[in-house]
Amino acid sequence: MPRAHPRDARDAPPRRRAGGRHRPRAGERDARRRGVRDDGETDDEARTTTDTGAEEAERDAETEPASADDAPAAGTTEAAAAAVEAAAATLDTAGDGPAGDVSGERVPYRGVRRSVGERMARSARTVPHATHHDSVDAPLTYTAFVVRAVVDGLVGYPSLNARPDEDREEIVYRDEYNVGVAVATEAGLVVPVVEDADELDVPALAARVDGLASRARDRAVDVSDLRGGTFTVSNVGAVGGEYVTPIVNHPEVAVLALGAVRERPRVVEGEAVARHTLPLSLSIDHRVVDGAEAAAFTNRVMERLREPARLLL
Repeated sequence: MPRAHPRDARDAPPRRRAGGRHRPRAGERDARRRGVRDDGETDDEARTTTDTGAEEAERDAETEPASADDAPAAGTTEAAAAAVEAAAATLDTAGDGPAGDVSGERVPYRGVRRSVGERMARSARTVPHATHHDSVDAPLTYTAFVVRAVVDGLVGYPSLNARPDEDREEIVYRDEYNVGVAVATEAGLVVPVVEDADELDVPALAARVDGLASRARDRAVDVSDLRGGTFTVSNVGAVGGEYVTPIVNHPEVAVLALGAVRERPRVVEGEAVARHTLPLSLSIDHRVVDGAEAAAFTNRVMERLREPARLLL
């Protein structure tokens, strides 16, 4: 059997004296003074390497299980994933799944309700809505008085009686005042239009509004009565509402909703008193109407409603 050749004497580790510490050679002493280790690294490099290794070990200790007992079993992970998928499928079926899978009474979505629904959806997608809320002391809330006050406001603030011409990239300030009055019917919301409302006094407006509303409820309104509106009034207070965010009847640029008239506390000359007040909610197309104009228009309408006798003149 061949003998192993001894290593070169230069590669052999230095001998240590029994019971003593290793005495470095002259070359080693020079290297240590220069901060160079036997393996060619400087002391700073060695310290950096050691620190980096410690940090990596610390991170590994945080992310890896301490023992095999702490590691999640593959079957457990797969079971959890299956449970999540099953829960998602349940939610999908219960709420967001195909409408064909939902039980209950079904009625056709067509006619007036579909027409109004599609119109409102198109308006909500197209118009950047903004709503201004206020309230006014109003002893009378007949729709005819409100329409008359609205017409007076439109004359003073024509931007609320405008409409955008998107094809020609223009804003058209209308020279006629056709006020639509929303009417709730069994078939859905219908908005017959009072044409040339600025040319009618309050009694004539009342007769026109009542006639249109009656025909709308009887489903006898003509299609021509639903076209050409420049502004809309909606009385949600008839069913007890107060403040709402009405949707603009595009291509109109504004709609005024009326809340329910009730006794509410008001502060008058430092004293709390009960007053009959009318909540107002004005939604606008912010592309055409600025917020300041909306507020000023509402103030004009409120001024007229506080003194309804002046509307009879």
